Amino acid sequence: MGTTATDAGSSAHEGQAREELTINDTIEYTGLIPGHEYTAKDTLMDKETSEPALDDDGNEITSETTFTAEESCGSVEVVLTFKGANIAGKYLSRSSQWNTKVLSTWSMPTSKMRTRL
Repeated sequence: MGTTATDAGSSAHEGQAREELTINDTIEYTGLIPGHEYTAKDTLMDKETSEPALDDDGNEITSETTFTAEESCGSVEVVLTFKGANIAGKYLSRSSQWNTKVLSTWSMPTSKMRTRL
């Protein structure tokens, strides 16, 4: 299993902290059972506090996608769209879950102007 997160606007691995930010996280998988339903869920985490990162409205930044595997190997995209001006300068990580099991955790350094995905 592997994941690749990019800014939807630029396809880069960095995103400008802004009023509306969309992150596309492509999760590549192997070993699934064709015809079975799976759920992939991403949560952005604040690295300093180890708590879920919050959007500008104070909500956790999370998204999930439920799909039926057509083949044992493939990919699925989880899209996170949120108001993200307040994440500027934060050190974030992304936690990915697969059917409620933690798949991977990624650390992403940020700068005052950019949020690393």
